[in-house]
Amino acid sequence: MTTLTEVNRQLAHLAGLKQGWYGTFNQTPEGEPIPTTVINRARIFAETFVEHAAKIGEPLFADFTLTPTVEGGIQLEWHQLGGEMDFNPDGSIHFYDFKNDNVHMWVPPSDPEEEGF
Repeated sequence: MTTLTEVNRQLAHLAGLKQGWYGTFNQTPEGEPIPTTVINRARIFAETFVEHAAKIGEPLFADFTLTPTVEGGIQLEWHQLGGEMDFNPDGSIHFYDFKNDNVHMWVPPSDPEEEGF
């Protein structure tokens, strides 16, 4: 089960990634740094999810990993539950439910005051 301490440790690592963290392809650096907005959105969601999983006694909900995407996003992946959520630099969030072969996308409002996330 992922703890709040582990969430913060993983996000601190991801926040420190520099341009080219993934390596190079044809002498071009790959791997974008992750914007603060993406780190913050992923943190809010992950912390809320961990706290909720503890409240309802469902440890599998909090059994996820946080990994960077080459495009500068963050992916939360639930290996045992068969799903992932991608927080993208453009503000969109994709949820993939592999068990039921579903994809959902959410794009937050452009006005940060309305965003609520």
